[in-house]
Amino acid sequence: MKKVILGLILIAGAFTFAACSNTITDVETVSFESDSQVFAIEALSSANLLDTSLVSTLSYEPLSDVVTTETTTETDDEDLIVDDQIDEVDKYLEMMDGFLGNNNGLSVQILESDRAEYENLISYTTVNLLGKEVVYYMYYNETLFTNPDDSTSDETTTEVPETTTEATTTEEISDLAYTVSMNRDRRFYFNDDDDDSVVYLLEGLIVSNGIEYSVEGKSIIDEDGNEIFRLRSFVDRDNYVFVAYKTDILDSTKKFFFKVVTDGVIVSESKVRVTEEEGKLKVMLNLIENGDEARYLFSVMEEDGVTFYHIKYDITKSDNTKEVGNILIKATQDETNGEVIYTYQVLERENKINNHYQYKYQTERKHENRSHRDEHSNVPNKNA
Repeated sequence: MKKVILGLILIAGAFTFAACSNTITDVETVSFESDSQVFAIEALSSANLLDTSLVSTLSYEPLSDVVTTETTTETDDEDLIVDDQIDEVDKYLEMMDGFLGNNNGLSVQILESDRAEYENLISYTTVNLLGKEVVYYMYYNETLFTNPDDSTSDETTTEVPETTTEATTTEEISDLAYTVSMNRDRRFYFNDDDDDSVVYLLEGLIVSNGIEYSVEGKSIIDEDGNEIFRLRSFVDRDNYVFVAYKTDILDSTKKFFFKVVTDGVIVSESKVRVTEEEGKLKVMLNLIENGDEARYLFSVMEEDGVTFYHIKYDITKSDNTKEVGNILIKATQDETNGEVIYTYQVLERENKINNHYQYKYQTERKHENRSHRDEHSNVPNKNA
């Protein structure tokens, strides 16, 4: 058994986070180069998004809306565009824990599989906004497809080399064990137009607190020789989250592209890009829905021993109405039932007055303990 840290490799990119303003401008992009890194991030983030997208609103309900009396009359009368977006942003909060919960990287532990149908088992540990560890387990099998000219044997198994690391060492995770196959047909649970270009397949399960989702990941070489990593976390062929890690043609930076499909219909699309500034990770979330486009730049802040998310947002409606601003998100937990309450505060201004942030609007969302979510889930019965 060994413990490794998912390494982060930095390359120059686009978009920065300008201090003391609402403007989202340019910064370095974090690039995930190995298939192990990419599939780990894709599996965890898509499973989180699938979980929050398919569970009914009983598990993610608004608790209260408060307009502060400290704002001006003009501000109180003004409708905030971001207010209509918060429910959608809320679905991504637990995913953000995976990206931002541990600034040193994602803690990964290779374990011995206890399920006969899966050769491999890995645990991923993140830290949520409350500072508590959340552990995910991925059971999986891997297949590397190759042509006869690429190998002299019909089937070869490559194992992870055993390495040791000291407690203070950060190690980039090596490629996982896989089977090289020339004879297996390219048959997949999900069929894509470019399945003939698949060179690598991952099949497995993501498990957390008794909730399980199936995963299927593919690595494809496109016509230009670029490798594209894509994965689906799914309940069935009509209910899944699709994610692909590839270069965005709009700005030439690598991003995770998400599609949420419910009952066979694409209900939302988004892009996620991990960035780095002064040694701190930030995450850019782009949401596209009904002609509206919104960008949210997440970062972690701490004040008086309390950790919270700071978001700078930039929203453009389909009618070209625009809004920019800042949001603080804090978390508290009901110790009796494990429910987490996220408090959103839309700031009046980024700077403090009398050492306190002034906010235009406050609203709360409740997230049930994951182990209770299936009690009123919209997830179809896989065995039905």
